Amino acid sequence: MTPPPDSYESRYMNADEALVRSRKPMPWWFFALLGVALTASVGGSIAGGTLAALVTAPILVAVALLLSVLRVVVTREHVHAQLGLWGPKIALRDITKIEAMPYPAMKYGGWGIRMGADGSWAYSTPGGTGRGVRIEYRDGERARAVFVSTDDADAVVAAVLRARAEGGSTGVRVEALDAVAATPVAEEIEASEAARKAHREG
Repeated sequence: MTPPPDSYESRYMNADEALVRSRKPMPWWFFALLGVALTASVGGSIAGGTLAALVTAPILVAVALLLSVLRVVVTREHVHAQLGLWGPKIALRDITKIEAMPYPAMKYGGWGIRMGADGSWAYSTPGGTGRGVRIEYRDGERARAVFVSTDDADAVVAAVLRARAEGGSTGVRVEALDAVAATPVAEEIEASEAARKAHREG
C-alpha cells in the first residue's frame, strides 16, 4: 500500500490530486556502500594527514540524501517523476507512447540517473518488481524518452490512458504496449474517441 503523500510530494508534485502515486526508496545496500566510501574517505584523510574528507564527505552525504527516494505521481495533467530533486514533469497531452516493462539495466549501465545510447534518460532504483514505465513524449519540436522505475507500472499506464481519454482527444494517439494491463484501456479510449467523433459529425 502506498503511504500518504509527504510534504514534498504535496508541495512540488501535486500529489493531493494524484490518480496514482508511488514512492520507492533506494535499497539499504545503497546507503551501506556510501557509508563504506565515507568511512574510507575519512579514515584515509586522517591517516594521511590531509583534508580530502572535507571535500568528499559532504558530496557523499549529499548523494545519499538527494538520491534516496524515487517518486512518481500521475495527475490528470502531468506525470511527475523525481529521483531525489531531479526528474521530468511531462504533460499528458505531450505523451505519444507509454509502455510498462522491465528495467533494461544493461542499456543504462546501472541504476540512478542514467543516459542511454539512444539519448533517453532513466530514473531508476534496484529491487522491487524490477519494472517501470518508458514514456515517449514531445518537448516542443523534439521527441524525448524516459524510463522511470515504479512497482506500480501497470497502474501508471492505465492512469495515463484513462486521464487522456477523459480529457478528450488531443490529436496525438497514445500507443500503449503493455498487453496485459493497457490493452483494455486502449480499447476504451478508441471507443470513447469514436463516440466523440460520431457526435461531432452528427
